[in-house]
Amino acid sequence: MNYEQKKGLTLSLPKGFSLLELIIAIALFLILGSMTAIPFASRFLNSNNLEVKTNEVISALRTAQMGSMSGKEASRWGVHIDATKIIMFKGSLYTPPGTPFDQSYDIPGNITITPIDITFDRLTGNASSAQTITIADSLGKQYVVSINAVGTVDVE
Repeated sequence: MNYEQKKGLTLSLPKGFSLLELIIAIALFLILGSMTAIPFASRFLNSNNLEVKTNEVISALRTAQMGSMSGKEASRWGVHIDATKIIMFKGSLYTPPGTPFDQSYDIPGNITITPIDITFDRLTGNASSAQTITIADSLGKQYVVSINAVGTVDVE
């Protein structure tokens, strides 16, 4: 017998955490973790949207140029960009609602883009005019896509 038992005292020491304490600790950990993860994920998605839309603009321009140069559908091809869409179209001029040949890409609300209309000459692939397209996100990051008169696409 030890001293506490002789005196009639029994001490009860906690043996661990209760289930409720464990759940509360995990919930607090998850809340604090999500508070730091949400802004990071938002910045990542914003940056990813900017890069994806820049690549879609470049792809539409190059595909339209190649369509014109190869004489696809015996027509010129071009790209129309407005605040909500990037549209690669068949013909010398984009006319809504478009044709079955049009390819369209949506632009999310956090991306701003310079509106343009550009077509490419058949066989040569020369651009109808030199253009500069600025694509920016809501955090201030931007890319500038340039098309010169001979249809060369460059990104800065």
